[in-house]
Amino acid sequence: QPFTTSECPDITEIIHESFAPQYQSFSRNTIRNRILKKFENVKSELFDIFKKLNGRVCLISDLWSNNGLEYQCIIEHFIDNDWKLNKRIISFKLVEFPYISHSLGIEIRNVLYEWALQNNIFTISLDNATYYNQTVTHLKSTLQLLVDCDLFHVRCRAHILNLIVKKAMHVYETSVLVIKNAVVIIMPFTNQILEYRKICQRESMPFKKLILDVDSKWNSTYNRLKITCKQRRVIDLFFATTL
Repeated sequence: QPFTTSECPDITEIIHESFAPQYQSFSRNTIRNRILKKFENVKSELFDIFKKLNGRVCLISDLWSNNGLEYQCIIEHFIDNDWKLNKRIISFKLVEFPYISHSLGIEIRNVLYEWALQNNIFTISLDNATYYNQTVTHLKSTLQLLVDCDLFHVRCRAHILNLIVKKAMHVYETSVLVIKNAVVIIMPFTNQILEYRKICQRESMPFKKLILDVDSKWNSTYNRLKITCKQRRVIDLFFATTL
C-alpha cells in the first residue's frame, strides 16, 4: 500500500498544487527499488561503524502493538570512538502471535548474529514482565557476556514506575473512569467537538482539546485529568445541554 501511493493521481495533484509544481510521479517499483537501495546503503554504513567499535553495546527490546499485530523493536546504544553516545534501531519485525518468551530470545539472538554483535553485548533492558525471564535465560546461554549474568538483565525503570502508579490509581479508579468516559463521548466525533467549542466561546473560556489517555503511559492520564479539571464547567454544560 505505501508504495502504490506514489501512483495515486490525487497525491500527485496535492503535491503539484501545494509546494512542487515540477514534481513528476514515480511508479511503485521505482519507489520500492530506491527505498531498498537506500536501506542497504545505510545498513552497510552501520556495519562499518560496528566493526570499528572498541567497546561493547547495550540493547533495549520492547513489544509494540497496532491493530492486533505485535512488533518487536530492538535498539542499540553505544559510545563511538569519538566518545559520542549513539542510538540505532537494528530490528523492527512482526512477531507471530501468540509468541512465547523463548521465541523472543531466539529472535534477539538472530538479530545479534545478523549484525555480528553476539560477542559485543554489555547489557539488555527489558520490561519487568515475567515472560522475559526465559528470554534472558536463553540469551545468557548463547552469548559471550562481559558482566556477571545477574547484571546482564536491566529491568526497565520506566515500566516499573508505570506499574507502581497504575496500582496506586486503582484507589481513584471510579472517578478516573467517569472522566475517561466523558472524554470518549466528546472527542471522537466532529459534531460533539464543535458543540464543545461553542460552549467554550459562550462561557469565554479557552478551548482546550481533551486527551484520550494511553494505558501504557500513565502521564497521559495525568494530563487528561489536569485539562478536564480546568474545563469542568464546560464539560458539565456540554452534558447538560447536549445529551
